[in-house]
Amino acid sequence: MASFVKVRNSLGSQAGSASPTLRAKANRKLIGPDPQAHGLVRPLVHSVQSRIRQRAAYFAYLENMSMTIRSNTSRNYLLRLGLVGLFCLGGGLYFLYDGMIGWPQKRERGFDFLQYIEDNADLDEKDQLDQWKMRAAEKGWPTDNPLDPETNKPISKIKINDQFLYAGAAGLAALCFLSRVVFMLGRWVECDEAGLRNRGGQAAKFSEITALDKKKWQSKGIAFVQYQSNGRTGRLRLDDYFYDRATTRAILRQVESRIDAAKIVNGKPEPPETPVVSAETVDISAQATQV
Repeated sequence: MASFVKVRNSLGSQAGSASPTLRAKANRKLIGPDPQAHGLVRPLVHSVQSRIRQRAAYFAYLENMSMTIRSNTSRNYLLRLGLVGLFCLGGGLYFLYDGMIGWPQKRERGFDFLQYIEDNADLDEKDQLDQWKMRAAEKGWPTDNPLDPETNKPISKIKINDQFLYAGAAGLAALCFLSRVVFMLGRWVECDEAGLRNRGGQAAKFSEITALDKKKWQSKGIAFVQYQSNGRTGRLRLDDYFYDRATTRAILRQVESRIDAAKIVNGKPEPPETPVVSAETVDISAQATQV
């Protein structure tokens, strides 16, 4: 017993006299790798695992037929319509201003310019123009040449009336685009375990679908779901330009999975989507886990 106590005390004294480096190595052998190294690697592992879980959850959502998938009107589509409509509206107002105010005033200045030239025929052309510009500035008029560059005469009434035609055409185009924006606001198409429907009141169960026409799907992203319900036929449009692209494509895949493949016409079924995880990502995850 006494010999055991001496050996233990001897080992304790040796451990106490060991250098800090040796003690650190001994601790790493006992408790594993440096905790600080884990602190550097673990965030990378968690980031990779989090992305994999997010992708898996997304595709699980698409595959879950009991969930409702709704595709709302695309914001980019509404923004394009609105910008074009506002551009046409601005152009229409510009033409309207020219027809009502701008060009009639320019026509009046043109007659004044011709009268001034006639009254000062003894001056050369340059002096006539310079002095008339001074006269126009005194009256608060623009000092540019008021004559029509095509005829070198005051602007004709026909050209002034043309501005009203241009204003009407631009205003009509603006009305079409902006009314389309109002019409498409809040529009949607959705699909659940029973069938699909849209805000316009169209609804079709999967058992009522007679065909899925994909003739324009590859070129324009448009597919038509033809159905027959209560003795009436109808056609429901899937459009990844009008509606959000990702959810519209998800609805199309769900419809294809719930109907007979023979009903898919003018195109092939969409290939299944699978989460893409690169080999490099998997290798990093594996190496980080082993550290």
